[in-house]
Amino acid sequence: NANAAAARRQDAILIADDDGKSLRFTCPPETLRLAGYVQISRDGRFVAAIGTDVSHRANQPACRILVWNRATQELIQNWLEPRELNRLRFCVDGNRLAAFVCHSSLRQVDKFRDVATVFDTTSGEKLGLVQHDAALGTGNFMPDNQHLLLTSLGWSGRNRKELFRWKIGADPLVRLGTEQMPDHLSATPSPTCSLGSATAKAAGSGFPRP
Repeated sequence: NANAAAARRQDAILIADDDGKSLRFTCPPETLRLAGYVQISRDGRFVAAIGTDVSHRANQPACRILVWNRATQELIQNWLEPRELNRLRFCVDGNRLAAFVCHSSLRQVDKFRDVATVFDTTSGEKLGLVQHDAALGTGNFMPDNQHLLLTSLGWSGRNRKELFRWKIGADPLVRLGTEQMPDHLSATPSPTCSLGSATAKAAGSGFPRP
């Protein structure tokens, strides 16, 4: 029922701590219709959730990103993004949060759209926004926290799975390698960012940093 779906609201995110106790992270009223993805920073300081905003419409996508202090369950960031985003990734120290779109509603369409953005977790400042003609499969911060490694999903645009490096705040994406990447791709940089590997279930390739 479309009316029932539109009326739904998510009032909290529940996460179990190390002792099995449920921690409740309250969502502001009339913001989040449904959380689709939750991420905890590696150091345990932050909990973030992304999902469909109550204002979302098919022709006007809108998502909501919420960030809480894990220790106090206090909401520290509340971002409304007028675009289709549905995945989150913290950098290693938790000070930056990337949001990107995977399995977007635009398929088999060669159309540029917003695909990734990055925020400063503490200040709330938006540090960059980038476009591409296909949704993304994965997104990971490189160790310098200034770049993201991104893979295209291959279900739209040129219908190719490709690997990209993005300097946050710069445009456009820089493609790494010339070959089409395999399915179920995972990209990992070396600690110095000078080398990286792209691996799949049964295939892999190495690439130097351009």
